[in-house]
Amino acid sequence: MKRLLLIWAILFSVHANAQNKVVICTDKNGCQEGILNLNNTQVDELLQKQNFFKNAQPGDLLVLNKCASEKESGLSVQELHQKFGGAGVPKKLSSFNLRTYLSQNGCVLCPNPVKKITYFIQSEEGGGNGYFFMNLSKGEAFMPDEAYKMMHREMEGITINSFFRDYQYISYVIDPEGKKWQMSMPIGTSVVNLKNDDWNSEYFKKNFKQTNERKSFLNTGREAVKYTGPCDMGQCSFWLAPSDDVCLQAGKFDAVAFWNLGYLNIDGITYIITEISGSGFLIRMTGYENGNYSFHPVGYTPVGN
Repeated sequence: MKRLLLIWAILFSVHANAQNKVVICTDKNGCQEGILNLNNTQVDELLQKQNFFKNAQPGDLLVLNKCASEKESGLSVQELHQKFGGAGVPKKLSSFNLRTYLSQNGCVLCPNPVKKITYFIQSEEGGGNGYFFMNLSKGEAFMPDEAYKMMHREMEGITINSFFRDYQYISYVIDPEGKKWQMSMPIGTSVVNLKNDDWNSEYFKKNFKQTNERKSFLNTGREAVKYTGPCDMGQCSFWLAPSDDVCLQAGKFDAVAFWNLGYLNIDGITYIITEISGSGFLIRMTGYENGNYSFHPVGYTPVGN
């Protein structure tokens, strides 16, 4: 029994430490073979493809042809080399850096910096200005107490710092007596109460139509395009401008936060939601810049949903 356990442990160790190969190909010139210097999750992050190589099996190959990337489980390195027009035996690289390769080939590498988004709201109940931070790398948005008070001055005497994270609205509250409370409630992903990414994408494409209306997006030099379609408040309009340094991963359709501002991924292009309007309301982005925030909740007591 001990001998069997030892053999199993050795096999498990070999499997756990196995590294997937990368095959770098060029049309009509064949391929070269290397070893990935990253784990599979990091590969997905660099390629901005959700769950693309994360679950790769031992022996699966990452095939690169400039900015195009595929996972290959049927063809060998030699067969790929021949498929791309190579002769002889493919060369083996002593080292390979995926980030450097993508950068040298001009592939889109979004740094996804934290963004400070300021906005103006007008509705039948009132309006005002505010701001929040969008952090795509952490999958969250944060509104500090100062920004919260800009829209809710009646809450003086209470401190509220809020997050949008994992489809939850999480508030850290300090009441007038100094007691700390953490409250969480589920949220929808947009004004049309969307569901998962696949459903959201299909719904948006089916119901929201691009118009010919365009306007400048702040002072970025980019244009926003108007889309219209049905929402909970009747007919809604979304103005979308292409993002230049923030990108949603493939398969991820939306990342929206406070007042439904944030990002949408349409056919592989990430767009910023610059404005939303409908019957009796208007939400408009008034500022968009890199920012930073810091909040470390300590000593907060969770309360019921």
